Amino acid sequence: MRALGYNARLCYCNLHEVKVEGGYQTEYFPLPEVEIRDGALSADLGIALDGSVWLEVTLSRDEALALYYKALAARAALAVYGTEQYLNDYLNETLPPAETAARIRQSNESHIHLCFSLPNADAGAVRALLEDLAMNGMMGNPR
Repeated sequence: MRALGYNARLCYCNLHEVKVEGGYQTEYFPLPEVEIRDGALSADLGIALDGSVWLEVTLSRDEALALYYKALAARAALAVYGTEQYLNDYLNETLPPAETAARIRQSNESHIHLCFSLPNADAGAVRALLEDLAMNGMMGNPR
């Protein structure tokens, strides 16, 4: 992340909620994450036990409502959910992108999480996703 120009730090976070057989399960053990906090940008890059990675970007409600979710979902597996009611999904593998903005409008959330998932921690794929999101204004402008 630093090589791309972002302020970042390594940390370990627990209490992740993951779907298991259609329901959520809390992971109580810590997983490595890279926190990216750079001006208005807030994102976390995490590595799961199976070697997959996720990039969770936090946006304001207004920023989230301005996005085109069909195009975003075509870049990588994408889940969209609130920051407070984080178990209420607005987009996932069963909820279509065309209805995401309407679901967000119906919520009381002030901020929204977009979580992109990649099947493995391939540095090139992660970099390509970050650069693509930066070019589209979602990851700020690295220095």
